[in-house]
Amino acid sequence: MPIVSLKTLHQIIRYYLSGILINLLGYGAFVALLQFGFGAKSSSAFLFCLSMLLTFIVNRAYVFKSDVAVGASFLAYVATSGVALGMNLGMLFVFVDVLGKRAELVQFFSIIVVSGFLFLTNKFLVHRAGT
Repeated sequence: MPIVSLKTLHQIIRYYLSGILINLLGYGAFVALLQFGFGAKSSSAFLFCLSMLLTFIVNRAYVFKSDVAVGASFLAYVATSGVALGMNLGMLFVFVDVLGKRAELVQFFSIIVVSGFLFLTNKFLVHRAGT
């Protein structure tokens, strides 16, 4: 008996492929904005918001094929993204600031943990009707 259904496996693949693509595009846009003279923090903040919106749209339409009301699912998405940010910052605080581990290594593992959390919350909370 498989651990996950074929439908869920397809969702996982689409989720990570679209996430990689959006992040690569975001990084390219970040570098371009820097070249045009925009500041790093303002560029990062702008692109973070833009990528959150784009990720929500792609997850809704392509990954989970959701039919949950947009307003309700977007609020859930923002809330779960806030929790994910708190998880990431919490892991960095505990493992880097308190335990003295290397930030690069902690962030690498944090990406794995947080992206798994976000997949599950997107599937079962944010876009639940399309699962």
